[in-house]
Amino acid sequence: MAMRNEATCIGCGCTDSHACQTLQGVRTIACFWLAVDRDLRKGVCSQCSSELQRFLAGDRAPRKIVRPLLNRDQRTWRRLA
Repeated sequence: MAMRNEATCIGCGCTDSHACQTLQGVRTIACFWLAVDRDLRKGVCSQCSSELQRFLAGDRAPRKIVRPLLNRDQRTWRRLA
């Protein structure tokens, strides 16, 4: 179920209800917000830390996301350049 003010990551497009998943050892860890603006419904997740400075400078535009792309371990979502 989506939250009322569900935020979307400007880096990868994950949301509150569809987090990035990363395999760490035998555990799967969900991403978390490094910064989030609930009014604008935008944020930067822990998998997209390279976008944090841009976000903090006021740039809330999302990167171009064509479709989800999985990395080699098939567990981490990444944006397409």
